[in-house]
Amino acid sequence: MAQSDSMKVAEALIGANADARAAQNPSAQIEYWKHGINVTLHFNDMCIRLRVLCLTVLATFFAGAAISMAQYPNGVAPLFGLHVHISAVLYFIAFVFVGSLWFLDQAYYYRMLITSVENSEHVEPRLRPVLSGLVEGEMITEALTSAITRRWSRTIANVFYGAQVGLCCLMLLSAVNYGRERQLALTVVLGPPAAEARAPRPPRTVAPRILTPTQAAPTPVSPPLDLRGRSEG
Repeated sequence: MAQSDSMKVAEALIGANADARAAQNPSAQIEYWKHGINVTLHFNDMCIRLRVLCLTVLATFFAGAAISMAQYPNGVAPLFGLHVHISAVLYFIAFVFVGSLWFLDQAYYYRMLITSVENSEHVEPRLRPVLSGLVEGEMITEALTSAITRRWSRTIANVFYGAQVGLCCLMLLSAVNYGRERQLALTVVLGPPAAEARAPRPPRTVAPRILTPTQAAPTPVSPPLDLRGRSEG
C-alpha cells in the first residue's frame, strides 16, 4: 500500500515537472497542439472523402443497372440456381463496395480521428494559461465535441452507410424478382429451353428377318399363252 502511494506521488511530481518545463516553452506547446489539430483534420478529411466516394460509385452502379435494364430487358442469366437480370450483378457489387467502405471508415479512419481528438482534448487545457488573453471559454476541440458528441457522429455514419446498403438490397431483390418473371414469360412464349425439353426417342432397332427355305424359294412364273397357234387349228 505504501509502495503504491509512493508511486502515485512520484508520477504526480514527474507530471508537475513536465508541466513546469512546458510552461517555460509555450511555443513548443502551441506547435504540438497545431500538429494535433492537423492530424485531426487529416483523418476527418479522409472520412469525408470515403463517404463522397461511396455516393459517387453507388450512383455510377445504379446508372449502369438502369441502362442495362432499359437496353436489355430480357437479359436474364442463371446465377446460383436463380434466373436474375444482369442488373442484379451490378447491385450486388455495389452492396459489397458500400459494405467495404463502411468497414474501412468505422474500423480505421474514424478510430484514428477519435484518437487525435482525445489527444487535442488532453493538450488544450494546458494551453489555456498561454492563450488566456486570446481565448475565452471553451477551446476549439472542446466546443466541437460538445456540439457533436462521439455517439451522435457514429450514429450519423451508420445511418449514412445503412441507408445505402438497404437501398442496394432492395434493388437487388427487385432485379432478382424481375429476372424470374421475365424467364417465366419467355418460357411461356418460346417454350421450355433446350436443356429442359423432352429428350428425343432413341432410334428403333429392327431385328433382321430370317427367311425359311420355303420363303426363300422363287415363285414359279407361268408361260405366256400362245393364242396364235390355237386359232390356226
